[in-house]
Amino acid sequence: MNRIARAATILAMTAFALLSLGCASRGPVRVAVYADEGAMEPYITAAQDAVRADGMRCERIVADDVRSGALKSYDVVIFPGGTGNGLAASLGEEGGAAVTEFARDGGGVIGVCAGGYLCAVGYNDGTARVELVNARLWDLDNWARGEGTVDIDLARSGTRATLRFENAPVFEPAGREDLPPYETIARFASDPAGTPTGRESIAGHDAIVAAPFGKGRVVLFGPHPELTPGQEHLLQRAVRWTAGRTDSPVD
Repeated sequence: MNRIARAATILAMTAFALLSLGCASRGPVRVAVYADEGAMEPYITAAQDAVRADGMRCERIVADDVRSGALKSYDVVIFPGGTGNGLAASLGEEGGAAVTEFARDGGGVIGVCAGGYLCAVGYNDGTARVELVNARLWDLDNWARGEGTVDIDLARSGTRATLRFENAPVFEPAGREDLPPYETIARFASDPAGTPTGRESIAGHDAIVAAPFGKGRVVLFGPHPELTPGQEHLLQRAVRWTAGRTDSPVD
């Protein structure tokens, strides 16, 4: 082997080694699911199962972990269903600040149902500690719309899906100048069967939204992909996007 060929071989081997090292250093996406007051067991377990089914690492964390800086060990944190007020209360001011710092420094945050109430703008004084997306809650006075299934239309593909709905948040732009605008990932296309009579329809309003926050990324779900067989991929894709592993938060 002449010198040029030898040098080319060494260069190629070095490049391959560096590429392999870079891939290995990233490893599986590391996901934390919040499992303290305000998060309810069926939603915690469903989120864990969906994430693990996609080959990602997933562990539960509680408020003390968040306050002690444990989020630095993860790529993404999921705030699952339950109650937005309960999530805010258990996090407290210090925990809310830690979540905000995590996102600002490049972490991913997913809010599902109660988690959407937590991370949107202006729900109440408690949740105001974690305002990560320039979205407010549409028709908040009538939040109790019942439980059932709803149709959603995915904005990019135009396809329709059916998801579980449990008094979910409905989003609209908040108009904050200190936060970037969000992207509408999906809009509601129907109301749940349990909606009380006389309520304005949620059809046409935003169901799933995504936005950057500092160096990080955030996705908020109104309905529950993790509770809907065959739709778990919506959560999986959102997690990978917030972790910086894909260029799009949807398929």
